[in-house]
Formats: sequence, structure tokens, C-alpha cells
Amino acid sequence: TSSPSFQISSISDEKLSTIFSKELDIFGLKIYATPATSDNDIVHAGKIFAEYLDNDEDGEVDDQEVLASLKNENASLIMFKDEEELERTDLDILDGINGNFQDLYGTETHPNGSVLNEFDASLEEILHLISDNGYSQVYPDAFSTKDTSRLTEAMDTARGGKFLQTPNSY
Repeated sequence: TSSPSFQISSISDEKLSTIFSKELDIFGLKIYATPATSDNDIVHAGKIFAEYLDNDEDGEVDDQEVLASLKNENASLIMFKDEEELERTDLDILDGINGNFQDLYGTETHPNGSVLNEFDASLEEILHLISDNGYSQVYPDAFSTKDTSRLTEAMDTARGGKFLQTPNSY
């Protein structure tokens, strides 16, 4: 793999072209976006995606098994301008496509979020995509969301127990 160029291109998947018009390739993985989604938001999401996969920023994915799992799971980020656009979109076309999609709205993407004191949801949503389709597949004993993974056990310990409902306080 080589470093992403962060160049947005026209959609390459004909089936998805009824919803999305833009795509960004990140180490062979795709971000698909609607015409209304800002290019700046798409590129920002791509940089977060790339940094999670290539944390040392040497241009190579740090864990090739995780990348292979993401590709095998056909993990893709789909971007909409906002929640209203998603709600107006007929997503039935996605049912016929073998893939695992995580959505992200441009309105919840904040490139300078820490400076602006705003949460950048791209950090969370992209991590979900990579964790669910990459790390938890390759390292299920450590990173699965199952009750028995080391991560889940550590989170329960840190919270002071396992909670099926959010408690008033931890």
C-alpha cells in the first residue's frame, strides 16, 4: 500500500452512484459521499481514517491483517451533509451490496474541534468502522465487543461494573 493522496474522485461503483457522487480511497478502502457533502469534510475524514491505520505516518498501514480484514468485510465510510439528507435518502440500494457501512455527517465533522471546543465525530465513527470490521475480527480475544474480550472486561472494570443501562453516575 502507499500513502493516500486525499484526492476526491468521481464515484467508481455504478450501484452506489444513485446516492453518492464522490469517493476517496484510503489504502484501498473507500469513503463515499453525497454531492452536498463538503470536500473539506471528506478529506478530513480521510485523514482521520489514514491516521488510524498508519499511526506512525510512514505511508504504510501499521497492521496489514487489520487492513485485509477491513477489505474482506468491505468496510466503507458513507458521508452525508447532515442527518436530514440521510433521512431523505433511499438506502435500499445498500441492501443489495455486500458491505459494512458506517455513516458520518459533514455537520458533525469538525477538523479543528479541539480548538473550537466541539467534538469531532469523525474520530468516533471511523474508529467504530475500523474496530468492528478490523481489530475485533483479527484480535477477537482482545478487541471484540463480546462480553469476554479483554477490552470489554477492562471497560467494565474502569466503569465499576457491567451496565446494560447508562447509570446516573459511575
